[in-house]
Amino acid sequence: MKDLRIDPDRCDGWDDRTGIYVRAVTDDGRWDSVDMAVLDKESFTEFVTGRGEVSAWALGIFYALFGYPRDETTSTQ
Repeated sequence: MKDLRIDPDRCDGWDDRTGIYVRAVTDDGRWDSVDMAVLDKESFTEFVTGRGEVSAWALGIFYALFGYPRDETTSTQ
């Protein structure tokens, strides 16, 4: 699994949202335990898909629930 990174813009309001904590690199370069909801989209995707296959449909649902922008590869138009 790649190093997970946070999105500093998500830290306000999303921290402690899920109670599921992961080790990630913060915006100042330190490793810390953070709520999975503050990960940047790439790291969130890595975390969710890193343990096995997840359908594009399910990943799109996760993105919607966690407020990530829509992505053409996960939309089911």
